[in-house]
Amino acid sequence: MDNLILVNKTHSIGVDYVPTDLVACNKEQNAKMNYIAYLREEAYRNAMDLRNDAKSNDYDIYVYSGFRSGAHQQRVFENFLEQYTKDLIQKYPSESLEEIKKQAYLLTTRHVARPGYSEHQTGLAMDIACFYKGNYNEDISNIGEIEWMHDNAHKYGFILRYPEGFEEITGYKFEPWHYRYIGEEHATKVVKKGLVYEDYYSKILGLK
Repeated sequence: MDNLILVNKTHSIGVDYVPTDLVACNKEQNAKMNYIAYLREEAYRNAMDLRNDAKSNDYDIYVYSGFRSGAHQQRVFENFLEQYTKDLIQKYPSESLEEIKKQAYLLTTRHVARPGYSEHQTGLAMDIACFYKGNYNEDISNIGEIEWMHDNAHKYGFILRYPEGFEEITGYKFEPWHYRYIGEEHATKVVKKGLVYEDYYSKILGLK
């Protein structure tokens, strides 16, 4: 599969797709996260180079989530949908269940991709996590690691996939942890032109 494939709310990769060259991220990072993350081979090599170079600059960056199967994504989607439904029922007890379910579905799709429509299924997307002073940091929007990623991720072929201010184009809220591998050449162009990937894909590459 091409590294440049576009997967979003309108472009599906297919529920059953599984890459044939998935590689488990290294043992040291997996042990720290207590989770085995997988990426496609090329993306993996570059992600580990990125991680090692960040570490040499005292930034502790980990691949928290990589490949997810269609079945895995289905479970993630259903869990979010269930939680949003419960929250809305509590918040609006007089609202009809039909309306609650409708709003819960809309909220879920703003944060979670449907099965077959998730970049994680390509094996080219990763969610990163950071450790600050030895402790796992869930709020990664305002720490040095994120600044380093902003300045350097493209050198390893990764772009911030859902940047702030582009929700209407990407369909997702700002996710400072979600990066997508497209290769150094294209990632550098995306950053220099200040584009989100949907616009780069259609306007620069001329693809649909």
